[in-house]
Amino acid sequence: MTNRDTIGEQERLLRREAAVAFWRVTSMLAAAHVFQLFWPPHGGSQKRHLVGHWGCNPGIGWIVGHLSSHWLYEEPFLLVVGTGHASSYLFAHQALAEGWTAQHFSAAADRYGQPGGDPSELPPPHGAPYQGGELGAALAVTQGLSAFSDHRLTVCIVGDGECETPSALAAFVHGDVLLGCGAGRRAWLPVINANGARMGGPSVWDGTRLERFLTGLDYEVIRSGEDPQEASDAADLALRRCLSNDKVVWISETEKGWPAPPSIGDVPFRGHRAHRPPRIDPGLVERDLMRWFEEFGGKNILSEGNQNVSTARQLVKRVTFSLEANRSSSSESSWLLPHGAANKSWQSPIGLVDKLLAHRDTLVFCPDEADSNRLHTCLASGRLIEVLSEVTCLAWTWGAVEASREAVFATYEAFAPLTSSMLAQYAKLCDSDRQRDHPPLIVLQTSLGWANTPSHQNTDLAATFLVRPRARLVCPIGATSAIRRTHELFRARNTIGLLVVSKQALLDLPDPGGSSAVELRVSDGNVPRATIVAVGDICVTEAVAVMVAGVEIGLAIRVVAIVEPRSVSDYGTESSYSSENMAGDGPYVVTVPPADSTAIGVSWCASRFIATAMWDTFGSSFPIYGFVERFGSTPWETLKANSQDRLSLAAALVGGGLAPGRLVDAVECQIADVHDPSHAGSVPQFNCPLLSAAPWKPAQFDVVV
Repeated sequence: MTNRDTIGEQERLLRREAAVAFWRVTSMLAAAHVFQLFWPPHGGSQKRHLVGHWGCNPGIGWIVGHLSSHWLYEEPFLLVVGTGHASSYLFAHQALAEGWTAQHFSAAADRYGQPGGDPSELPPPHGAPYQGGELGAALAVTQGLSAFSDHRLTVCIVGDGECETPSALAAFVHGDVLLGCGAGRRAWLPVINANGARMGGPSVWDGTRLERFLTGLDYEVIRSGEDPQEASDAADLALRRCLSNDKVVWISETEKGWPAPPSIGDVPFRGHRAHRPPRIDPGLVERDLMRWFEEFGGKNILSEGNQNVSTARQLVKRVTFSLEANRSSSSESSWLLPHGAANKSWQSPIGLVDKLLAHRDTLVFCPDEADSNRLHTCLASGRLIEVLSEVTCLAWTWGAVEASREAVFATYEAFAPLTSSMLAQYAKLCDSDRQRDHPPLIVLQTSLGWANTPSHQNTDLAATFLVRPRARLVCPIGATSAIRRTHELFRARNTIGLLVVSKQALLDLPDPGGSSAVELRVSDGNVPRATIVAVGDICVTEAVAVMVAGVEIGLAIRVVAIVEPRSVSDYGTESSYSSENMAGDGPYVVTVPPADSTAIGVSWCASRFIATAMWDTFGSSFPIYGFVERFGSTPWETLKANSQDRLSLAAALVGGGLAPGRLVDAVECQIADVHDPSHAGSVPQFNCPLLSAAPWKPAQFDVVV
């Protein structure tokens, strides 16, 4: 970079004029887009109604123009815009980058926000690591990108309104934990588009208040206003500071809506009133816009040879919205057990997952209680970052994954749903750009970890994953199953997965992998008289306990463990899933139980959603025992409170018509003989005979362990 002290006044003037030219061109194109005008405007009314947003767009162009005029490296800097209302700036940027003709521009403007046309919030270009919608989250996402991508500089533009959000404030507070200030890190430059408004109302933060806050966090704050030379010098200084690994924030203060006219059609159009186009007679809009275009030099903005356009097209090459993906090089090694093999000892699923993540050198971001969540090996490896902010940790995971770094967000059930909105946004990003090639974003959630009180129980996040395209809910059936399914998740691309595993010592059941469900049954040749359909490792253990008790009285019961529950109607459809990202190769294939058999279901989470898939699969309805927040002194007591323990399940089968009633007695003997059920943090253990385990397909029922 060229230091300001070594460049002459002529060079400073050229850079300032280039930035202003860029701002003028992008403002004109963005205005034509948001007001949906053909190009060149012909002076007549062209649209019945206006959509989209205007106010933040010219301020973004002002910032990008000044930054790009001082960016002299061959590689472009990575730009992420936090607000979702920047569609018209993105539109203008793309038009310049791709050299659109007036005809191309007019056709695109004609489609914008119209029936059968483009949406009012345009998706980001291919390869973009972020799309707006979750205000404030972009700051932490770009911190992750800066820490793990190869880009020399990552710039994040957010509004002063976004700075009111907890996620934005937390990112500013915790940034040092991830980025540090050491030599060699990639530069991260946050820029605040301080236009005095948050959407349709005045902002709470002004420049002075923001400066006091950020200075208190040890940032160097650079402020500038609407004077071109002041803004140019601020951009130059901000770039030099951040490239020297200094903590710096540039606050660019321009009035929202500027440089559009103060009023359009006699309706005020500055400040928070410039958030959207005015809802007035389109003819009046066109009259005032044409006058503004004349004064601003934009009437021939797309004409060949226009000097401002030529300058803007040079600067736009210095900016990119896209991030190239690279395949992860993490180890696949010996953690995958031989097909059909399992360790029948009792062990905690999270214990093996912890060792697996450390073995793969996976980054783990955890808001709190990493030790309590049994992530001991990850902690010791130094690859676990712990900050008490759910959204910040998830955003860092997002940024790392987009930079093609294998990463996991680890949390427990109590506060995991705080991240639901961000995860839904990421699922939309994956679904809107099918050509993306990034590792999966994995959420690791421990189940029934706070079994003693409803205040810390919350299974709602599972429902978010069940209803989102590109999102996978994975519920392994034991420790070996957990590492097998974790490997399967890591092999997927461009998706998100919620991996639900328990901390309690559970039976390590066989899981061949590669299918949505596993059928477990005792190898005695008897036809099962009852079926328990179970979701969640602890529920599967309790269901198998009933099956084992049935052996003692000569009663054959099978357990169908659904490892990856999802709607049967959505499974396999192109809009929701693709074969490269999903385990299995089609809708559920089941062996329907005999007409005289009894069936019940038990689900650790989202039972109302999962019930539909269970009933559709079997072609009939049966009782589903689902988790709700209830008191219990131990995990097993919590299961009992929800009728999900083995005693309750045995009683439900008997009550549903299964004979004999001695099944409940057999379960009670199992508990009394083997383990103290009052032991905190665990469930009653039992001896397990040989089982047959198979994916839920009749042709593979011969897998015996």
